[in-house]
Amino acid sequence: MRVAVVAQIKRGKSTLVNALLREDVAPTAQLEATFTVGEFYHAPESRVTVHFNDTAEPLRVSPDDFRAYTVNDPGQAALLRRVRRVEYGIPNPLLRRFRLLDTPGLGSIHHADSANTLMTLGVSGFLNAEEEARLEKVLGQVGRSASDMHADTLTAIDTTDAVVYLFDRGLNQRDASVVARFLGPLRPSLNALKVIGVLSRCDQWYWPSTTGGDPLEHDPLAEGRKIVGRRLADPEISRMFFRIHPVAALASAGAQALAGDELGWLDELARVEPQRLATALSDANWFSQADQISGVALPREARGALVSHLGAWGTLKAAVYRRGGTPPNELRQRMDIDSGVADVRRTLLEHFGNRSAVIKLDQALRDISGHIDRLRMSAVTTRTPLPPVTRDVAGIVERVRLSSSELPELAVLEDYYQGRLNLDEADLAEVLQVTGERGRSVAARLGMPDGTPLAALIAQADARAGAWANRGEVLGLDGTAAAAAAQIATSYGLLSARARQARWLLDFDDDLADGG
Repeated sequence: MRVAVVAQIKRGKSTLVNALLREDVAPTAQLEATFTVGEFYHAPESRVTVHFNDTAEPLRVSPDDFRAYTVNDPGQAALLRRVRRVEYGIPNPLLRRFRLLDTPGLGSIHHADSANTLMTLGVSGFLNAEEEARLEKVLGQVGRSASDMHADTLTAIDTTDAVVYLFDRGLNQRDASVVARFLGPLRPSLNALKVIGVLSRCDQWYWPSTTGGDPLEHDPLAEGRKIVGRRLADPEISRMFFRIHPVAALASAGAQALAGDELGWLDELARVEPQRLATALSDANWFSQADQISGVALPREARGALVSHLGAWGTLKAAVYRRGGTPPNELRQRMDIDSGVADVRRTLLEHFGNRSAVIKLDQALRDISGHIDRLRMSAVTTRTPLPPVTRDVAGIVERVRLSSSELPELAVLEDYYQGRLNLDEADLAEVLQVTGERGRSVAARLGMPDGTPLAALIAQADARAGAWANRGEVLGLDGTAAAAAAQIATSYGLLSARARQARWLLDFDDDLADGG
């Protein structure tokens, strides 16, 4: 399964990739990175392969050269123009479940007429004039433009199974139009179940609090969750995203990469009274650039490096943890959780990783059905006969859908995440459990620990199937909820059948061992 991290230019995509992988592998910079698609996958040892737009054979290079093929270097302009994507294999456990794509970035959208029939792409509208001029200059040095980066990102989306879409300071109309215009029409199979939203850089925008208050106590992720709640209350937005997570990825990525010197600098800051330190970090530029700060012995260069690597809020959190004696590995784990990155990773693993096969199957069937629909429309428009094979393929697609046990569960999940299931909280939690959102094993889907005897699994599955059977009629549920209840009963029945089959196989093996 392939998951693309997508956003408009300068939204922190590569920082999130590094935080998710817990490794400093994706190049990050203020504006210069990323210029080409970087595709990270699991490999027993690190290796990098460069793929070109022309017919040249892929090139194997040292992992140390990965950044040379993905970031700006005017001296290699001709080579960089030929690069299509760079694959980076690393022995990372997260990548055992899916490939992760770091994309160059989407340009902003400018409609050229009132009918919205023409469109140009650029970077104005979300960068200031100085940043825009700098980025255009850097792009020009390697013969690229915002339009090129945008096109490469769309191509990456076109080959992926799921998308992580970043936006910051709230989902504005430009972001919404990107998702609606491109993720929808380009790939109809990328429905809300396959798009995770990320409200990025919460620490930059929501710390310290704009309404005042104690900077030591203020949690920018809590502010982000309020914004996410307001956004998801909008039906148009909720139809675009499976889930939206607020994050402060820099705090997590920086913590994962903490080296000896930086830990020493944090220990120096840990000696500063937390309230005083929080007040000083409230002005990140001043904290980084001031020659001296009363009560803070750390030199300017060290202060600037910490803020650059962790952000102001991340620096404060890490220093407070070190003040309490938190060891480095535990510090990294806590920062991963506090930053919201752990929640994104968990969603990727539980939702995408646990059902990659059925998501890919659903995508393939949707793509084929979409192509069939276009053929039918073309036949009507041109008044030409529909090829007989079209009906044959449509029949195959329908039979595959009817024979699959998991595709109907995917439909129930889509109704759940779109807020269409009118069930109580306990029932909704059970829906997530039995459909595999909390794990794919029979035991996990029954809410029972691994190693539970098969007889107990069968009894639980049969009991829950009975509890959900006819629930729609008994409780007078609406059509969507009643259909979901019937499917959940079926799902429990299938789990019972799997456990019974496993018990039969074990009994058969025992008979063979006894000479029966």
